[in-house]
Amino acid sequence: MMVSVLTIGTRGDIQPFLALAAGLKESGYTVRFCSPCNFREFVEGYKIEFFPLCDDIQKLMERRQAKEIVESGNPLKFAAFRIKTVKTFFAEMYNNALDACKDADVIIYKNAIAIGHSVAQKLNIPCIEVGLQPYTPTKDFPSFAFSRNMNRGAFYNKAGHILMEMFLWFSSRKAVNNIRKNVYGLKPLPFFTAMNRQKAFNVPMLYPFSEELISRPSDWDENNYITGYWFLHSNKQWQPPQELIDFLSEGSKPVYIGFGSMTNKSPEDFLKLIVSALELSGQRAVLLSGWGGLGKGVSLPSSIFLIENVPHDWLFPKMAAVIHHGGAGTTASGLRAGIPSIIIPHFADQPFWGYYVKKLGLGPEPISYKKLTAEKLAEAITAAVTDEEMKTRAAKIGELVRAEDGVAKAIGIIDSIVGMNTSENVPV
Repeated sequence: MMVSVLTIGTRGDIQPFLALAAGLKESGYTVRFCSPCNFREFVEGYKIEFFPLCDDIQKLMERRQAKEIVESGNPLKFAAFRIKTVKTFFAEMYNNALDACKDADVIIYKNAIAIGHSVAQKLNIPCIEVGLQPYTPTKDFPSFAFSRNMNRGAFYNKAGHILMEMFLWFSSRKAVNNIRKNVYGLKPLPFFTAMNRQKAFNVPMLYPFSEELISRPSDWDENNYITGYWFLHSNKQWQPPQELIDFLSEGSKPVYIGFGSMTNKSPEDFLKLIVSALELSGQRAVLLSGWGGLGKGVSLPSSIFLIENVPHDWLFPKMAAVIHHGGAGTTASGLRAGIPSIIIPHFADQPFWGYYVKKLGLGPEPISYKKLTAEKLAEAITAAVTDEEMKTRAAKIGELVRAEDGVAKAIGIIDSIVGMNTSENVPV
């Protein structure tokens, strides 16, 4: 049974899908992985066949316009940027995705890829959608896009989800329908059908996050599944540098600081703020340079260890707390490690995850990137490393999340959908 996995985005968008792909391969599926070309080495390191979907996403995020949008957190600017990006990438994505799926029996795709369902229609094969954030409309909680005004009631909650669907479809509608009609020979999708294609076409939706963080909404259809997180096992070829091992052994547990794919216009000023906050709180730190190149080429205090890349599952259990942007993947890794998270949200779903981390007592109040100061960050660090109740809650959630096997549950669901008996049936 051949499955093609399609995903796009940054490392946090790719890694859960790679975890699923590796699990599917171990379960007997033949797997083909299609993502931006800059992840080829990462994917092939797990002995999985790679197909390029589009150009290097990291280069896109390094553009000044992208940095300004990340810093602003403005949804209108993001919408305009998304429309422009869609025009740039879509023709390439459609052709490459079709090539990657031609021999497939089923397609699994990230819901941000509006092409996934169209490719499945063109090839007349089943498809399964995946959302790293809860997209399916519900009255139980608001859309992640409106999380700054959390939970204003059932009507507003559901309306927010519908508005989010409208935005996503509007930003890609012309490009999708143009290629459906002129390349695939398919009918254009009507506005409201496309906006709610999951329900209109009965597409199963997998959500790889934990019900320990967000309970399954009472008004979701049965083909919406919360599986638990899809964690990727560290590549056995990776070995920590001796300098990092020595740093960890030389003093108290440090805090982790990393902002993944987030970039900003003034990394020097941001670094000064971080160094000042660490001095004020008296904490050591492991600093991940990330896509923004934070700390590179700069003389840092001996209390800060700079590293370009390190697996979260290896490092986080050795930390006192984690400071990050609130991306879905890093948030999941912090929860699994059982330590407090300090979330500095920039935009998109990051305030949403920050809200839930605070709501469950797993970290201090999130601090918006635009309002961040050294004093506020130092105060949050001190709370995270000294609040015993917070540390106990985080440790308990960590135990529960580690007991889940989201990949196995997802494979059981996929088996039941495509009729492949590779594992014991997983109750859903």
